[in-house]
This record gives sequence, C-alpha cells and structure tokens, in this order.
Amino acid sequence: MKKTKEPNALEVQLYEPEIPRDLFSNLGDPNPIHPYAKGMALTISTHRQTTDQLVQCFKDYYQSLLYGLTGENPSKDHIRVKSKLPPYRKVMDLVVRKTPLMVIGIHTYSKRDIRTGKGSYGNYGFQHPHLYVYGVHHYLPAKVRSTKIDHLTKLFQRHIKSPKKVKLENEPVRIDPVGYGKNLHKDSVSPSSLYKYLSIPDEYPNKECWINYIAGREEKEEDRVSLTYIYKELI
Repeated sequence: MKKTKEPNALEVQLYEPEIPRDLFSNLGDPNPIHPYAKGMALTISTHRQTTDQLVQCFKDYYQSLLYGLTGENPSKDHIRVKSKLPPYRKVMDLVVRKTPLMVIGIHTYSKRDIRTGKGSYGNYGFQHPHLYVYGVHHYLPAKVRSTKIDHLTKLFQRHIKSPKKVKLENEPVRIDPVGYGKNLHKDSVSPSSLYKYLSIPDEYPNKECWINYIAGREEKEEDRVSLTYIYKELI
C-alpha cells in the first residue's frame, strides 16, 4: 500500500483546521483542490508604455488586485514596492496572514511576425508587464470565482492606457492559474515552498516555469528588467 505523504509542521500551521491536512501535499494531482492554489498569472497588454511609466503604476496594480479580490482599496502609503526578494520571514508572514504577494516582470514587445502571429505592430519597442500573485485562492471560492476573475479582468483593463476601447475578445488582460493543465509539473508551489519558488530566477534561471518567464528567461539580455515585489504592509 502506498504511504500517504505527511505535510510538514509548517504547512499544518498555515491553513485552517477545516481545510484538509493534505491540501498542499497533493499538488501533483491532476485535480488540485483549488486551481489558483499555486498562484495567479496575469498579463497586461499595455499600449505604448515605457518601463518608467509601468513602474509608476505598480502600486495601482496592487490596489486593483486587492479591490477585485476583497473590495478593499488600500492606501498607497501601506503598499511596499521592493526591488529585491523580501526576506524569508516577511514572505512567510504574508502567507500566514493571507496577504497577496505580487511579483512583476517587464517584457519588451517584439516586432510582429506574421508567420507565428507573435509580436506587435503598434507597440514594437515598448514594454508590457507580466505578474505572478500568490495568495489569491483565499479570496476566490468556487461560487464566485468566475465572477471575480471577470471583475479583475475589467479592473486591470484600465491599466492598458489605450486611446481606444479594447475589445475583451482580444484578451488585452489575461488571467490564468499558475501550474495548471500542461504546466502542472513546471510550477511546484506550496505555502512552505513559496520562498524557494520565488528564488528560482537566481538559483535556476534556465528552469521552465512562470516565475522564470516573467523574469525574462526568454528575453534578450539587454531587454531584461529585474523583478519587482509588491505587498501590503502588515499593520
């Protein structure tokens, strides 16, 4: 008989008694308990924005996220923007308090390639952001999940900065679960391994996973921009 994997002591302390003890020990299962348990991947196809302009919007992104998830609109004075990965203790404090941690990577639009359909005509040479957010699953119960994702999509549309109204079917804002479907085994994240996952760009930069993608794994060396970490200060 196959022995059931026991969660480590830290994981047992990090989630409520009513949640199964094996919540984070069965993430290799094709049917995880929550599709966003490993995090959320978010891409915003901004219009003719430079890196400096995007950076000025980072706190706005976090406000939009928290408002869409909780209805709360935190003061920018309480939102921290860090150019380096926060210490392990800070990351774990955010996990324990169920405070979403946002990581932002900036990519440069490539020239449109008619053969592959990739790239951009009007935005070539400008930048756009990719986000990783951990902790959203606490605020996306099954009954309202699709409604909240739709709301988040509309909230983030305001950050596109397009002079014309963008059609939703063009996916100017794309939100997906991390480590789900075909990426099931590429992104392994649990409460106790989050810090290790966030450290991958420094320790294993060639590993294929979402955090490395937003860190610029596939970008030209001269176009790579350091990751930025954003969270609400624990008051």
